[in-house]
Amino acid sequence: MIDTTFLGWFGSYSVDRAIKFPARFSWRVAPFVALVGLTFASVSATASSNVPIAWGIDEDTGNLLSIEDYDSTMTVTDYGRLSINDGGVSRAFPDTDPEYGDVFADLESFVIDKQGFGYTVGNATVDFPGGGTFTGPHLYRIRIFNEDGSLAVSPDDAAGSGGYNVLQSLGPVSGISSGEINGLDIDPLTGDFWAVNENGGRDDLVMIDKYTGVATVIANSIDGTDDLEDLSFDENGNLYLIEDDGGANETDDILLMATLDRSGLIPTLLSLSIVNDIGGDVRIESLAWDFMNQRLLAFSDEHNSVWELNTSGDGYTDLGPIGFNDVEGLSFVPTETGLPVPEPGSALLLGLGLMGLSGRLRRTAQTR
Repeated sequence: MIDTTFLGWFGSYSVDRAIKFPARFSWRVAPFVALVGLTFASVSATASSNVPIAWGIDEDTGNLLSIEDYDSTMTVTDYGRLSINDGGVSRAFPDTDPEYGDVFADLESFVIDKQGFGYTVGNATVDFPGGGTFTGPHLYRIRIFNEDGSLAVSPDDAAGSGGYNVLQSLGPVSGISSGEINGLDIDPLTGDFWAVNENGGRDDLVMIDKYTGVATVIANSIDGTDDLEDLSFDENGNLYLIEDDGGANETDDILLMATLDRSGLIPTLLSLSIVNDIGGDVRIESLAWDFMNQRLLAFSDEHNSVWELNTSGDGYTDLGPIGFNDVEGLSFVPTETGLPVPEPGSALLLGLGLMGLSGRLRRTAQTR
């Protein structure tokens, strides 16, 4: 069966028309259809998975990590410290605040798009002696999956100096007056990048253009919040936010849901409502929606473990520790399979190549 997403890019109407050709033309189309099927079978074999994989960044170490099969036999893979592409030279992400052990890379956000690219914002300016300067807050991108669905990252035993897992600079984030980007996620309904900007003791909700780094403020000094740490969309476009200093004592962790108005050119925030008063100061600093199983995951710094949060009432399930202390960015690939989909350009080139091969087979048949 041909993947419907691929047909959407390549033109399902054309393929349907081809399949309905008279029998004398069917041999022209069959090689194309067969090759498409074989190609996607190969991709599936390369990237097959029955369980979702969460990806994240540990702020204390600057390490990239993955969490697989979180609800049964949880497996954690440490990919080592991230690097930065500094004009063609791979340099290990440096300690941006050596005075404090709980701040290393100052990477407090992470999100993966449907094509398997991960995005993060480095809040501290990175200045390599004899190299380049990356002004903070700075937007970076890293390829997690290759176009065929295989992994593009590898465990790095050289602490980021071996050229693995390299962040590519997308430029500084502009349009915010000050503060840090604490959370980052993608609206599945529009593809827009949303972020939480901790700005001088207040919380701002912003959108960031991933091509230019320009931020647009959606809401200033959001009422009812004091320390928003992360945000996450579900497949229906519902937006969840985690407040670290909420409740009557302003110390509890509170899960909020935002009501948005997307009817205008720029979305607006209509209201916030509490959906889960988790209670206690458990220091939840990252959220991630599992699109395969419709679950909301979080990481508790206080317990060094992954939690599943209820989204229709108070409570949580502790899924266990993962060996990291400060995972401030967590994300799943936003697809029902938990796997990336080919980029439109790649799919088109693949289709053109297959059509060319089909034509070559036709000409060979005619000369016989």
